[in-house]
Amino acid sequence: QYQLPMTLDVAHIYDDSLVYKIIQDYSANITTVHLSAIGHEEHHLPIDSRCLKIVELLQGKDWSGNLILEYLPEYQHRLQEDINSLDI
Repeated sequence: QYQLPMTLDVAHIYDDSLVYKIIQDYSANITTVHLSAIGHEEHHLPIDSRCLKIVELLQGKDWSGNLILEYLPEYQHRLQEDINSLDI
């Protein structure tokens, strides 16, 4: 099996169980996570409880990659507040 680095962009995976399985199986290879919430018609929304659970799972794996908050322009004013709320 190849041990290639990967970026996990959770805003493009609607199935939470798939996100959790990717973290379980590949956390050692995940170098970057693009973190944002998803809506019914939009991606890249401010973080929500789903995002917080993803961060918690990563922390449980002693993950030390890069976490990037990826927001639509109209939500970028929330970036600093959301970074502070992550407690990482």
